[in-house]
Amino acid sequence: MSVASKGLIVGGGIAGLATAIALRQAGIECDVAEIGDLRPVGAGIGLAGRAPNALDELGVYAEVVATGQPGLGAPAMHDAAGRVLSAPPPPPPLAGGLEPIGAYLPALAEVLATNAASLGARIETGLSIESIDDAGDAAIVKMTSGEARGYDL
Repeated sequence: MSVASKGLIVGGGIAGLATAIALRQAGIECDVAEIGDLRPVGAGIGLAGRAPNALDELGVYAEVVATGQPGLGAPAMHDAAGRVLSAPPPPPPLAGGLEPIGAYLPALAEVLATNAASLGARIETGLSIESIDDAGDAAIVKMTSGEARGYDL
């Protein structure tokens, strides 16, 4: 059984960019094909539980914390005048877990894309796949650009 040397990731969202970072850290070349652009619609996301630890393993936790809101918790209840009616309960502790983060999606995407690219991932926008053909130890992928590329992962 051969070791993978080049992978294709279809989709440049959070999972695709995180995968690109992990593959490059493992020494595997990778391309990320994203049909749109890498700017997600401006919204927030809560990263709790195992997610902060995963970001730490990728080496981007501190950078995401710096662009987000650490200590994500349940919101307090307020009346119409803004007075607190009830405070939120404290989050349950996670053994070995890092502090949860509230992140702005465009900032999170930028951190992941910048880190993936700095590690050597090729990130291409406006691109998807048309077909995949089995070539034994590799797959030949025809891109929407008309180019054919070989990948083993």
